Amino acid sequence: MLAELRTETIATAAWTISAVHVRLAREREEALRAQQALRVIQGETNTPETEQESDAMTITQLAAALDVRPSTLRFWEQEGLVVPQRVTSLRARRYGTSAIRAARIVAALRSSGYGIPQVRAILDSLGRFDGLGATQRILQQRLDQIAMRTVALLRAGTDLAAVVTDDRQPAECATDLDGLAR
Repeated sequence: MLAELRTETIATAAWTISAVHVRLAREREEALRAQQALRVIQGETNTPETEQESDAMTITQLAAALDVRPSTLRFWEQEGLVVPQRVTSLRARRYGTSAIRAARIVAALRSSGYGIPQVRAILDSLGRFDGLGATQRILQQRLDQIAMRTVALLRAGTDLAAVVTDDRQPAECATDLDGLAR
């Protein structure tokens, strides 16, 4: 990126670096949303499933609740991530409490950038003791990695400023920087 930015205007170089900061901020927000979803799910694990049986959902209802397409839920089912019950003679899908919980975890992790193999491993860990705690630790590690990348980008800012301003006259740099401040 530095080689490319050397030939760009200061405004373009600054915009490019700002876009990297924005991507990092989005990744952080997604990981924080996933963490919050897992906290809610963790609170639900203490509620007996029989009390929530009336909370079963159709594929359309669950897709709408998760803001995903029904085809996404079918794909997650094919991958063994979410297992609905089959009801009626048409074998329609019905998502009980455990399937809804799994779907929420999958949605949270997928929106945080985790691939299907990683999601599968995390879901498998949930079956073991302290599974939600392990998942929370994984998400915290992701947040820590994002923070380290952000700090590295901030540290590189000084070097980047030197690279993009090296071949320019002081007046040209001042004009470009003045335009950025507005």
